[in-house]
Amino acid sequence: MKKTFYFVRHGETDWNVLGKLQGQTDIPLNENGIKQARALSERIKDLKVDYIFSSPLSRAYNTALYLSEKFGLEIVTSSFLSEMCFGDFEGNVPPLDIDKATLKNWDEKVPNGESFKDCFLRFEHFVNSLDENVDNVLIVSHGAFLRVILRYYSADDISLTNCVCIACEYDTEARKFSKFRCV
Repeated sequence: MKKTFYFVRHGETDWNVLGKLQGQTDIPLNENGIKQARALSERIKDLKVDYIFSSPLSRAYNTALYLSEKFGLEIVTSSFLSEMCFGDFEGNVPPLDIDKATLKNWDEKVPNGESFKDCFLRFEHFVNSLDENVDNVLIVSHGAFLRVILRYYSADDISLTNCVCIACEYDTEARKFSKFRCV
């Protein structure tokens, strides 16, 4: 059986502008992020969406609020959709060498944080916990979290700007995502 998933990255925050790693630090949307969320809700309002899931972090949840108004759906939060924990690096601008090294090593844990594998396993647990009747799923989450998923399932380099919406197909038998495209 094929299902449709829409992955949305939250709107902009002040820390996005400054290039700081937010991780699980709860940083709110800035004015531009609110505008982005409103614009996204208009841009995707005609998509077929049956469920909206969101990270509980305010920048994702508040982005999801604008979408839920357009779709007339409640938001279900899940900590499995939270941003990757960057531990000691949260609130800092990452040095280039650390950024490149962690992107290449699936199992490497950030000091006092998570590895990319940890992040992916959270997502996999979330997908496996969904009722089989859940279809047309919209997930509002975070940049690093979504990059882990996209890089695992797709060799394509898909841009993850704030408030981007990426559609894909999920094959429940093969347990694989494919056909990623920006909408």
